[in-house]
Amino acid sequence: MAELGRLLSDAHPLIRLPQSVEIDRALVNAFRDIWRLSESDGVEYGCNLFLNGGRVVPGRTLKGGQSAVDLQTDANAALDSYVGDFHVHPYERKMGPEAAIGFSTTDIDGDVQIRRRERSLFVHVVFAGTRLYMTLIPLSVRPNPSEPFSGHIDTSVGLNYIYDKGHDRAWQQGIQARNTAASLDTKIDIERQLWDSIPGYAKAFSKANKAMNKAFADFHRYGLYIGKDAHAIRPDATSYALFKKAGPT
Repeated sequence: MAELGRLLSDAHPLIRLPQSVEIDRALVNAFRDIWRLSESDGVEYGCNLFLNGGRVVPGRTLKGGQSAVDLQTDANAALDSYVGDFHVHPYERKMGPEAAIGFSTTDIDGDVQIRRRERSLFVHVVFAGTRLYMTLIPLSVRPNPSEPFSGHIDTSVGLNYIYDKGHDRAWQQGIQARNTAASLDTKIDIERQLWDSIPGYAKAFSKANKAMNKAFADFHRYGLYIGKDAHAIRPDATSYALFKKAGPT
């Protein structure tokens, strides 16, 4: 199992992406602190990731909006110490504990489009409910405009689930109520009521998002890694493990 800091410290191009990666317990604790803040406020938070003495450390916490956070990647891409980004998808409060929504198409497109300094490997981590999703992006990854599948697989499958189960009217009314609500807290409460009224939606949407993430990793040829419950790390554990789910062998 490769340790993330050591992996990113290596100046030599990887011949093969590892099957599993360890993240230092202190870094996971920092991620969890940002996750709590994000879920509490109902907006996305994130930070840049830097190498310091062979360890990956978080930069300052950045606050975003309901569906995005500006990670200021362009401003850091030329720094020798910059190795990637982290952000939170705060879905638990508005969709429930079964929601594990990993990278969006916008996240992925941004990662493969950005022309970074010539580092052999970059990392992006997203807190998805209880799990961490992580991409390891080799320098060899280049933008590929000819995607052979829809860029919105997760969204289309979610909508199909709503219509197939006969919840389209409830969904339309719920979304309209959310969009016209005055406060963010009210919007979140309305969303939670909506998704609770559509049994199985959070699980179906999460499953579709995971399939989309795996398809993109295989298509663009970067590594996709997913860990287990990051809130349930044993007290004596010094690290958190993520396992490769897609990408080049």
